[in-house]
Formats: sequence, structure tokens, C-alpha cells
Amino acid sequence: MTKGFIYILEVSFAILFLAASIWLTLGNVSIETSCPYHDLFKISTAAWKAIKAINAQAFMLNNTTKFLSILENALPKNVYFGVKVKGVPKPFIRIGCANCSGKAVLYLRNILTPTYYNYRWVNFSISPFNFTSVEAAKVYDVLVFVNFTDFDSNTLIQEYLKGGGKIVALTDISPNNIANLNATFALSTTTKGGGTFQEFYNFSTTEWPYIEKYFLAFGFCIKADTKISGKNAGYWIIWGKNLSVNITPSLDVEIQGVGILKEGDVFVLNAKNFNGFLPNKDYAFRISKVFNNLVCIKPLNTTFPWLNFLDTGEQKVIADTSKNGRNILISNTKRFSLMIVNATTGRAVWMSWFGEGDDYAALLKAAIASQITDFYLREFYGSSKIVTHHYVLECCDFPEIAQVSLIVGYKY
Repeated sequence: MTKGFIYILEVSFAILFLAASIWLTLGNVSIETSCPYHDLFKISTAAWKAIKAINAQAFMLNNTTKFLSILENALPKNVYFGVKVKGVPKPFIRIGCANCSGKAVLYLRNILTPTYYNYRWVNFSISPFNFTSVEAAKVYDVLVFVNFTDFDSNTLIQEYLKGGGKIVALTDISPNNIANLNATFALSTTTKGGGTFQEFYNFSTTEWPYIEKYFLAFGFCIKADTKISGKNAGYWIIWGKNLSVNITPSLDVEIQGVGILKEGDVFVLNAKNFNGFLPNKDYAFRISKVFNNLVCIKPLNTTFPWLNFLDTGEQKVIADTSKNGRNILISNTKRFSLMIVNATTGRAVWMSWFGEGDDYAALLKAAIASQITDFYLREFYGSSKIVTHHYVLECCDFPEIAQVSLIVGYKY
């Protein structure tokens, strides 16, 4: 059964690659211009050909400094240039921990460790930030609120969101702050359902903001930085349980209750064996990458079960009632939300307070990274310009296409 599932998944990926390859072949350049563009178009096209000749686009997001240096050397000295990327997560995401204590900043840093997918890293930088003005917040890609309950400054938050700002809120709700939270994020309360676990709903959706997609793509990168009997040892915390993970000098991976695996191997875990409230169902995982002291494991199913986020005494939960919002995590009875995306007031994601674990960490990373998929590798400063769009296929944990906009203009 598992082999059949993996076969279908591989066939689906193959179809995606084929379709992407055809698309890339037929339409890999489009043009925007604010000046007579013939000469600049030739310059831009020649520069991109130089990039492709040495496959420099392959390390564009993993070694940006080297990529930009190669591109600069391929352009005439009298030409300014900029590079914008769209459609994939930013490789280095700056996070402002809004009105956070030192303990909250440390909490985020322990969760938001670097993640590896598609042969590249996505890194998170977390700094404490006193949220007193929208202008000061613009230095960050996203603001994260950790267990923050004083939403009286909702006008400031709404102004930030309407100006294109992005927020992820990890906040357990109490009767004292529901009203202000609802007013700030255009939410409403609904009666708690009776479910004991939640699954991603409509997990394979292609709608913004792709939280489910990046949860699958990122998976779990597990540190193994303790030496035990010549092996590097660590723990994979999933569904509330710790599984010991060892990496041998030959880069074999030993997972408690699973056995010895190599990079690329697939294995299954039954969720109910971890917690009786979870479904009696096998979930498939793959060892995607093994380093000396780190192993990355990717989930392969199109759903993933969660233990209840909410305390058992909670009577109310938050639901998004606007037509532009979308439930991401709901109860198995589909009666209440545990995580929502709200697009009415801007890009805001709310999650009820959740526990420790690599599964929850991956969910938070996906919620943040999914909002930062339109960014500059180098900004363009000038007026007259030509913009050529090129398309790069990213693979192979999760195939996606990056639109790379090369912006060029004369210095004088």
C-alpha cells in the first residue's frame, strides 16, 4: 500500500516536472520597459545567457553574493541592475518579535532553526521589536506576536497590515482579550467542537498562502549534536513523543522504532501508536537529506494529524467569518478553527498556543515563509529601466518555479 502511494506521488511529481519543463521552454522571457529598450534588452539577454552557461541560477538563493557578483561581471560597467524573485520563500527572513520579552525571543529562536529543502537553506533571524510605529516595522519581513494579549493598539496593527505588512500571532485566547483580538483581525468567536485531533483541511490547495505546501516541503530538520558511542544523537519530537535519532559516521540514520535508514529511504509511522486520540492510519516519511549532525525528514501524505491545540477547558475558539479568509486547521468535526489566514485586513495568520515538537515548529516556519515569496536579491535604484522575466525550476523536495526579474538601466 505504501509503495503504491509513493509510486503515485513520484508519477505526479514527474508530470509536474514535465509540465514545468515544457512551460520553461516555451516562455522563459517576458519584458517590461520604461525606456527605449532595444540595447538594454540585448544586454539583459546576454547577461542571463552568461548566467545559464555556468548554471549560476542553481545557487542563486543558496549563495546570493556569488550569483550577484557573476551577474555584475556579465554586465557593462555603465549599467545599473537589480534582481527580484517571486514564487519561492526568501532565503533569509527577518522577523520582528513584536513587544516580546527576552524569554519569548529565545522561544522563537529555538523553534525557527534553519530548514533545508530543494537543495537550499531558508534561515530565520529573530530580533525583539517594540511595535510603536508602522514605519519602524518595515525593516522586518514579518512581525510575530508570541502569547501577546494586549491588542488595544489594534489601529496600529490594522494600519501595518493594510500597508502590506505581515503578521503571525501565536496567542492563547482568554475571555479578557477576545473582543480586541476580534476587532483587530476581523474575527469572531464560535463554540468549541468536540474533536480530539485536527488534520489539514484541503491540504493540497493551490490558493495563497501555501502554508500546507511549505509544511510538506520543509518537513523536519532534526539536530543530532550530542556525541554518544561515536554517533551524533538527537531527538525527533512528533505527535507528542520523542524518538531518538542517531547519525553514524557513514551517514546512516537510526530512528527509534524504525531501524537504520539511508538518504532517500521511505518509512511509515502509525499515528495512533503515538497517541490514542490520533487516527489509526499510516503516514509516510522520507529521509531527504543527511548531514554530519542534522537529518531532514519530509512528510509524504497529503494530510497530517494534529493533537488538539486548545486547552480542555477552552470554551471559545476563533473563526474567520470573512469571505477572504480561509481555515487552515479545523477540527475533525469541521466545527471550529485552530489556525486561520485572514486576508481582509492584510496578510495575518493566527494560531492558538501550541506545544513543543518538530511538527509544530515546521507549521510555524511554513506559516511565516509562505508570506515572504516576493523579494529583492538586489534592489534597483534608477528611473529608466528594462525588466526581463526568467523562470527557474526549483526541485526536488517540492517542485516550484521561481520568477526571476532582471532589472537593468543605464547609469548615465
